Amino acid sequence: MLSAILQNSTYEFDLTDPATGRPIQKIFEYPCYGTPEGDGYITYTYAGKNGSDFYFFADHMTPSYWVGSSILCIHSDGTQEDLGIMTAQKFIRPMHQNEALRWFMIPNDDFPRTYTFYDLQGNEIGHNAAPAGVDVALIMEYLLDDGRVVLTLGSDPAHNYVTNYVTIPADAFLNGSTEYTEMEFVE
Repeated sequence: MLSAILQNSTYEFDLTDPATGRPIQKIFEYPCYGTPEGDGYITYTYAGKNGSDFYFFADHMTPSYWVGSSILCIHSDGTQEDLGIMTAQKFIRPMHQNEALRWFMIPNDDFPRTYTFYDLQGNEIGHNAAPAGVDVALIMEYLLDDGRVVLTLGSDPAHNYVTNYVTIPADAFLNGSTEYTEMEFVE
């Protein structure tokens, strides 16, 4: 019976009035079991917003495993655009500045690990490797108002494994620079 109910159900992403908790605009919906694609399906996860455009990670699945990801943009007029960024069994990471989505980052298949960066139109805008000592699993944390990227430098066992962070100018980072400035926290 549950399968019958879910078979006709959808996931819906809405803008909601914070005062009433009621939806005021439907942004996007897809079937509960995913959007059919070949012998598999696609499920979606909200990635972020920039201006009046909403971005979703599209996870491409077969009946038995995850194939990869792509990015779907829902424009303010309701049109949908696949950005043409497709990964094979890699996760796409978003990069935000304040509340706005700015970039996407995808790891490459090399070692030491490098990354490719994309803008919100799906254009490749840069490559970089993690600077020496930077935690390659959590390389990018945030984009500051002044245009610096915050990177995870790893944890410090002497301070209860508190994570250390570094900054690097965004333009320099996108152009391959690994010169960073360590952030100093005052206790």
